[in-house]
Amino acid sequence: TDETEELTNQESALSSSQDGAEGPCLDPHLRQIYTDPPLTLTPPFSPWVKEYHAEVTFDTVTVRIRPEPVSSACRVHLDEHRGPRMANYPVGLGNSRISILVTDDAEPEPVVMAIYTVHMYRESRPSLPMFGDHVTCSFVQDCGLLVQPGRSCGLQPFIKSQSSLQTCSSGHVPGRWVVPCLSCSDNRTCDWREVDWQPDGCYHPLVARPLLQDCMTNRKVLFIGDSTNRGMMYFLMERVNSSLEDWGKAHDTLVYRNLNGGRTLVSYSYYPQFWLEKNQRPTFRQALLQLLNRSRPLVNSNLTVLVVGGVQWLNTDHLRTVREVLNRESLSDILVVVKSLGMGFHLPVDGIRSLSLKEVQELYRENRNIITTAKHHGYEVIDTFSITMGRYKEFLQGRCACHFHEV
Repeated sequence: TDETEELTNQESALSSSQDGAEGPCLDPHLRQIYTDPPLTLTPPFSPWVKEYHAEVTFDTVTVRIRPEPVSSACRVHLDEHRGPRMANYPVGLGNSRISILVTDDAEPEPVVMAIYTVHMYRESRPSLPMFGDHVTCSFVQDCGLLVQPGRSCGLQPFIKSQSSLQTCSSGHVPGRWVVPCLSCSDNRTCDWREVDWQPDGCYHPLVARPLLQDCMTNRKVLFIGDSTNRGMMYFLMERVNSSLEDWGKAHDTLVYRNLNGGRTLVSYSYYPQFWLEKNQRPTFRQALLQLLNRSRPLVNSNLTVLVVGGVQWLNTDHLRTVREVLNRESLSDILVVVKSLGMGFHLPVDGIRSLSLKEVQELYRENRNIITTAKHHGYEVIDTFSITMGRYKEFLQGRCACHFHEV
């Protein structure tokens, strides 16, 4: 659009002026905060006001932000000392925050002179409460992101089969989202608070807490993967303990020995450690061995459970490594659960990789390969890609747009 081109031209001019800035930052204020789409800031922008709030609609998934300093001797960085001067931000559902640092870069280390904060709130999908008659609609994928070009997109009438009364035998049974609507031709008439995942021909029962606690007794559950796998671990801990006393964004190895009245151990190892230089990152084999050693003693039966997976790093080679390591460590009879790939990195966000539609479609094919290989090894699979692809806009906070659940 013309507005976007104008914004880009302004950004280029600003970059040039900042690159040539000389002298100390004596007036550490912003002249304006430019955004695309334009945000209505509350209160209205003033150089002397440091805190703002803004709301965006559900369909606004990214915001480009470019602050301009009053003085060309001052620099601006988003979120951190060395952060970018302007950037595309993913806007997760609910609350998120953007910090704008006005710095003096005359010294080797930037000196923060002022911080402006924009608190953003993105609305949930518009929902119409159901009263009286309604129809049940279903969808596999959104028409805005055709992951499977040969399949229908958007809402379709849903007819429940009698076989749906039996429990599912695996976590990778194909399925679809179902939601009550007044009409399947208009998603604005649906009660999106009632949307539910419906496997084809079966259902996943919700396990009552006492039964779950009995099932988890004398078990050790080991998780290896990224923050999405860590989120699954915390969800399990909360379900077993009825509360979550200890949690955080850990990027190392954790061991919890006091779960379920001390009858259950849960451990976790973060992989891959992307913030390290490539030659310093532990390999998957090393990370897995460390997790096994930290969790010992381990029983070679289904009383030991290994959950492996993440957003998009997992491939079939990792599954072969799991098999080799478990065989070597005399743990070939433990229960292995593979969390498959998931949606994420599908938005044009600065500073991280961004997948094209073709790459997302290729990711779907890779996901099918992972499921096939896992089944070949006798592993259980949870197909999180099929579950998340139809609701790719409903991500939570985080630059990857890959988190769809909050504990």
